[in-house]
Amino acid sequence: MNYRDYIFKTIGEKGIIRTRDIEKIGIPREYLLRLLKKGELERIGRGLYSLPDRPVSELISLVEVATKYPHTVVCLLSALNLHEITTQRPFEVWLAIERGKWKPKHDLSST
Repeated sequence: MNYRDYIFKTIGEKGIIRTRDIEKIGIPREYLLRLLKKGELERIGRGLYSLPDRPVSELISLVEVATKYPHTVVCLLSALNLHEITTQRPFEVWLAIERGKWKPKHDLSST
């Protein structure tokens, strides 16, 4: 499987690919930039890429956050909304982080 096939297969499975996902298997990050310049990928956040014509849903922010911060758990109103237990729509994503773990800082300019 070539680099392009791997990238698009991963995006097809997960919806999003991270720079670190491709670096783990030895694909240079510059390859993502080439696909970005060709218009085949879209940068949706720092280190996050997806297809430009991806379907948009109200839960896409949860997918982006879960991909960017894999050691967190969606909780509170965000989890209730995800499981359709509430009619309220949160204006931000609520996350739980294990005590003593690194607290991510969200870069608002990257999304």
